[in-house]
Amino acid sequence: MAGTQLQPFKLAGDIQVIDIAPYVGIPYLNRGRNMFGIDCWGIVRLIYKDALNITLGTLDGYADSESKDQVSRVIKSESAAHWEEVDAPREYDVVVFNLAGKPCHVGLMLDGYKFIHSLAGRDTCIESISKVIWRNRIDSIWRHNLCQS
Repeated sequence: MAGTQLQPFKLAGDIQVIDIAPYVGIPYLNRGRNMFGIDCWGIVRLIYKDALNITLGTLDGYADSESKDQVSRVIKSESAAHWEEVDAPREYDVVVFNLAGKPCHVGLMLDGYKFIHSLAGRDTCIESISKVIWRNRIDSIWRHNLCQS
């Protein structure tokens, strides 16, 4: 995706705008939490901090991203604390996907259709929730309490 100009996105009802381009292509790193290496929760956490000045939990309760049961349990416990489940995604919502039958992968919605995420073996990228690989794997969509409008 080098050289591709990506559109900034903004939080609905707010003036916060962020250029998403610097977040695309970050190498995957299990439990990574910065621009040098990142996992699926790390990219959500980094953009929340940079764009919204909201510090999300680190989700430390799992051994690695391949531990689907542990990741699923941690995501569900985090969801209850500061998040509300919603039916339709918008900017800054977190979409939870089922992988290997477990809700253990997350992405950050950029609008109602596109999300950014990081997956083992791939750099961060933008994809559509309508793609065949993702549309039937959506477990839930969550909106942070501070992003309600």
